[in-house]
Amino acid sequence: MGIVRKVRNFFTSKAVLPEVLDTYRHRIPERILVQVAFDDQAKRWVAKIELPNTKDYLCTESDTQDDLTDMVNDAVMTYYDVPTTYVSHLAHFQNPLASKQNKHEWKLA
Repeated sequence: MGIVRKVRNFFTSKAVLPEVLDTYRHRIPERILVQVAFDDQAKRWVAKIELPNTKDYLCTESDTQDDLTDMVNDAVMTYYDVPTTYVSHLAHFQNPLASKQNKHEWKLA
C-alpha cells in the first residue's frame, strides 16, 4: 500500500485507534467546576463550566437537568477537540447533585 493511501486511510478511518484514544483521554481534565442554575423566567437550566489550568470557561443550557449533564460533556469534548468517533469511548462527567443552584466539582466517571 502506498504512502498516500496510508495517509488517506488514517484521516478517513472511523476506527478507534488505542494510541489516539489515549491521547484524547489525557487531553481532557479529570475534574471541572460547574456552576448550575435554573432560570425561572426562561424555564431553562444553565451551566458555567470552569476549566482547570486556564482562565477559560464555557457556558451551556438545557431544558432538563439530565440533558444539561449531556450538554456539559459535549461542551468540554468540543473545547478539547475530541472527535465524535472517540467521545463514546471516553469517561464522562457526572452531575454530583441535583439542586436548583450549586457550584460543584464534577469528576469523570
